[in-house]
Amino acid sequence: MRNLANINRAESKKRIEFIDLAKGVCILQVILIHCGYSFEPAGFRALRMPLYFVLSGMFFKDYGGFISTVWKKTNKLIIPFLFFFLLAHCIVSFDH
Repeated sequence: MRNLANINRAESKKRIEFIDLAKGVCILQVILIHCGYSFEPAGFRALRMPLYFVLSGMFFKDYGGFISTVWKKTNKLIIPFLFFFLLAHCIVSFDH
């Protein structure tokens, strides 16, 4: 019975490969632009970031309400960001 539950969970979390590939192409385009390379098909420059956000937003996870979503995102994004930002700030200011 336990194996059946694991199989069902794996099937429900199956990735859609062409979406991951499209997001990867968008990310590589951003990296190339920041490195000074400009290899893009015509018209793709204006679509690069909006396309990435649309593809990422298509699979937004519902956390059960606005307050719950804000709480989860704060714990996963804002708190680690603040920790590493303050750590880097302390290290840089300690050197001077």
